[in-house]
Amino acid sequence: MVLRIDEAELRARLFEHKEQIGFGPIANGVVIIIEGLFYIPAALTSGLDQIFQGLLLALSIIFMFYGI
Repeated sequence: MVLRIDEAELRARLFEHKEQIGFGPIANGVVIIIEGLFYIPAALTSGLDQIFQGLLLALSIIFMFYGI
């Protein structure tokens, strides 16, 4: 059995769903944002040097923007 797909039909089908391609569910983004919010107090109360606290704070903010 051979499956043949017309290239024009494939491009049309992909164009119909282009908004959905490359984006995960909204729930995943919300969970990542909440995770970043919990990382901020964890970074600030870690008891490490201020340089490392700043680095952890920056990473938590990056996590939050990754979720958006």
